[in-house]
Amino acid sequence: MEIPLAALVDRVEETDTQLNLIGIVGLIRVDVVPTIVERDMKLFIRVRFDPSEAGKKHTIRIQGLDSRGTVFLTGTEEFRLPERDDAFQDITFNIKRLQFHRYGKHMIEVFLDEKRKQVVQFLVEESSRGGA
Repeated sequence: MEIPLAALVDRVEETDTQLNLIGIVGLIRVDVVPTIVERDMKLFIRVRFDPSEAGKKHTIRIQGLDSRGTVFLTGTEEFRLPERDDAFQDITFNIKRLQFHRYGKHMIEVFLDEKRKQVVQFLVEESSRGGA
């Protein structure tokens, strides 16, 4: 089992035939730290599995860390793999009111059954830098 895709995005839209990840987040600008960001975001995770694993229960755990290892986000989701032929399961965490204590590199680690499978990285930057 693997996680081929994980992304922090503004919105996830799904239809019967298409998945749209809208507004992939690589930079969050804030006026000052510490701060709470009121922007609603989603952490999209796609789990790929062997069809023989269908029906089994698993756990996704997420942990957000800043550059000093301070935790700013945690979450857990249990799921059962569906019995179907496409052999993937999409999971979306709704993320609201992120609190940041410093500027710089941040990451969200994605664990599948307590094994780290993916890392989503982004920057938190002061609003006045870069002119936008």
